Amino acid sequence: SRFPFRFHVLLFCFSGFFGSQFVTTSPPLVRLAVLLPPPPPPPSPPPPPPFLSLSPPLPPTPHNTPQHNTTQHNKMATTEAGGGWVAQGLWWGAVVGTSFYTGTAVYMTLAGHGAIQALNAPMTRLQAWSAMYDHAAPTQILWSITGSVFSTALWYRGEGRHWLYAALLLGFNLPFTVGVIAPLANKPLKRIAAGIDRGVTGDEIDSLLGLWGHLHTVRTLVSAASFYLILSHLRTTK
Repeated sequence: SRFPFRFHVLLFCFSGFFGSQFVTTSPPLVRLAVLLPPPPPPPSPPPPPPFLSLSPPLPPTPHNTPQHNTTQHNKMATTEAGGGWVAQGLWWGAVVGTSFYTGTAVYMTLAGHGAIQALNAPMTRLQAWSAMYDHAAPTQILWSITGSVFSTALWYRGEGRHWLYAALLLGFNLPFTVGVIAPLANKPLKRIAAGIDRGVTGDEIDSLLGLWGHLHTVRTLVSAASFYLILSHLRTTK
């Protein structure tokens, strides 16, 4: 050992002296606290139920104040008003397009074609039909597309199935005109009126005009059925 025996004896005596003084003069709790390891900390109490909580209410935030609720209500009212204006615009577009097409078709069937048939010469009747056709065709295409598109939009917005049926009936006239009436009656009559097809007799002209009148009657009835669907649901769609 590096230290002499006397040093060990003095160190032992010195440690025993201070140990005895600590045991005799210190309180029991202090002695136990020094001699024993510290106890674990007590567990934290569970939080009280929400209905027994005494904590103050949360301060108002931008999401629970009356001003915020009023703003949300105003936004919803504005959205509903905007949707109402859109529905009214679509309703008027569908009604105007369908009614104008139907009115023009009915007039051409009952008045225009009848007046043409009352003329004397076949070529005169053909020239009158050609002038009537040139004036009516562009507007009829416009009203057919307008009524069909706006009626389809109303059905898509959930306004009722009758709008879809009205759109299909009115839209039927466009492919029926292009695929049936045009090759059977319109184009031959226009070629004769333009002088391209010569040597055509008056009976052939009258036959083509009669065929056009029958085919146009189909368009008139279909468009009238479309307009009737809209009128029958006028009280529920307005």
